[in-house]
This record gives sequence, structure tokens and C-alpha cells, in this order.
Amino acid sequence: MPPADSDDGDDTTSRNADSDDTTSRHDRLQRQSTAGPHNSLWGWVSIRSPWRVVRNYLVVWLIRLSPSLRLKNWLLRRLGGTVRAMIGAGATVLPGVRIGAGAQVAANSLVTRDVPPETTVAGVPAEPIANDGAADSD
Repeated sequence: MPPADSDDGDDTTSRNADSDDTTSRHDRLQRQSTAGPHNSLWGWVSIRSPWRVVRNYLVVWLIRLSPSLRLKNWLLRRLGGTVRAMIGAGATVLPGVRIGAGAQVAANSLVTRDVPPETTVAGVPAEPIANDGAADSD
């Protein structure tokens, strides 16, 4: 069942659908109906090799255990990921949400909307927080 239009609090009526940065995260998700009586996970082995799934699982497990950030970034890039942001431990980023380059997400935050580049967010749901350096510039 597709999500309701207002479940993430975005005002989608005032957004430009042509611009990739202003579309709702729900609009960026790809939905495909399934043919037949089974759900969409029934034929996953015809889409992705089980050996590749096992390899990716082991690499992600190694990434979690590795203390080296350089090794973690290298392994993530081998899996096709890009590292442009810092996401704290225990943070939850909902599907379709984009984290901008240089952005920071605090630990245990719930990110429900896109995070602009060079922005720090925290909380449940995550909201931008004030920059400590700007407050001391008086």
C-alpha cells in the first residue's frame, strides 16, 4: 500500500516535480507491482545472486568491525556506495532520504527529510541544530 500524502509532513503541493532536490522522498522511490499470487521477495534469487548477497553481507560485517575509517570507505566504495557525510551510531535514515555532502547526523537521530549539504541535524525527527561557532562570534 503506498504511503499517505501527508505522512512525512511535506507540503508536496508547493514543490516542483521537475527538480530532483525538491521532490518528496516518496516520489523518488520506485514501486513495482508483482505479477501472480506471491509477494515481491518470492523470486529474489532471479534478480540477485545468493553468493553476491552473502559476499555483501560479509563485507558489511567487516565494515562494522573495522576500526579503520580508510578501510571502511574503501570497502563501501567497492560495494557501490559513496561516502559524502557523517552519520552517527544508531541513526535511522528512512528510504529515499538524501544526506548532502559534508552533512552530519547525530547519533540516535531519525532522519525523515532530506539533509542539505554542510548541515548538522539531531533529534527524533532530526532537525537542523545551531552551529556552536556562530553563537560565539559576538
